[in-house]
Amino acid sequence: MNNYLQKHPNTFFVVLDAVVVIISYLLAWVLRFMTSLFGEPVRTLQFNYYARFLFIIVPLFLIIYYIFRLYSSGRTHGIRREAGNIIQANAVGILILILVLYIIKQNHFARNMLVIFFILNVLLDFLLRNLARAMVNRLRNGEYGRKTVLLVGYSTSAEEYISRLVSNPQWGY
Repeated sequence: MNNYLQKHPNTFFVVLDAVVVIISYLLAWVLRFMTSLFGEPVRTLQFNYYARFLFIIVPLFLIIYYIFRLYSSGRTHGIRREAGNIIQANAVGILILILVLYIIKQNHFARNMLVIFFILNVLLDFLLRNLARAMVNRLRNGEYGRKTVLLVGYSTSAEEYISRLVSNPQWGY
C-alpha cells in the first residue's frame, strides 16, 4: 500500500477530495434543513432531489480541481498557493452549479445551502490536505520517500542549488 501511494499519490487525493465533497454537501444539507442555524428549516424539495445533484457535483469538482492543479506534485508549491487554488476551484464550482440551476429553472433549490457547502468544502479539503501533507513530511523526515541527488563538480551554481534544497525540505531531496 505504501509503495502504491508513493507511486500514485494523486489517486489518494482524488478519492479524498471526492469523499470531502460528498461529506461537505451532505453536512451542508443537514445544517441547512435539520437545524435552525441558518434560518427556518423549510424544505420545498425532498432530500433525494438534492442527493441526485451529487452525481453532477462530485465529477464536476474533481475536474475543476484538476484544472486548478490541485493534483500536481505538492513538493513544488506551498500551502498558501494550494489554499488559494482550493478557494478558486470551489468558487468556480459553485458558480457553475448556480448557472446550471438557473438554466434548468430550478427556483426552489436552497442557494444558501450552496454557500454552506462552499465554506465546509474549502475548510475540510484544506484541513485534510494539510493532515496528509504532515503525514508525508513525517515519513520523509524518516528518510522514507526521499530522493537522492548527486552533484558532480563544484561551482557557485551547485552551491546555490544545495542551499535551495536545504531550505525546501518539502521537496524530499
